[in-house]
Amino acid sequence: MGGGGGNDGIDVIKYRLDSLEKRYDRLDVRLNKVDVKLDKIDNRHDRDFRVIFSALIAATLGLAGLMAKGFHWLQKGLKRPFIKIECFIGWVPNLVSFWLKYHSGSRHHTPA
Repeated sequence: MGGGGGNDGIDVIKYRLDSLEKRYDRLDVRLNKVDVKLDKIDNRHDRDFRVIFSALIAATLGLAGLMAKGFHWLQKGLKRPFIKIECFIGWVPNLVSFWLKYHSGSRHHTPA
């Protein structure tokens, strides 16, 4: 029934196995390269986040300082307090009464 060959089937299997091993090795190298690139991207994103977050904090503090100077909350010299408390006394009761009026009862305001 069979021919006289003998090892043809094993040779084909070895050839296919060698081919699969080569493909696996190439794929492994490519995936390692992708891994290295992703690590670089991750490190860059961490650095970018730190820079952006630092800039956000600096901008917020700068604007707060400008507001404090504009509203005259900061005083010159050391004889006076650093922040004028009198500035807050005028608008805090108004803010509290507005908040209580807005948050009490229904939200639908009907003008009188």
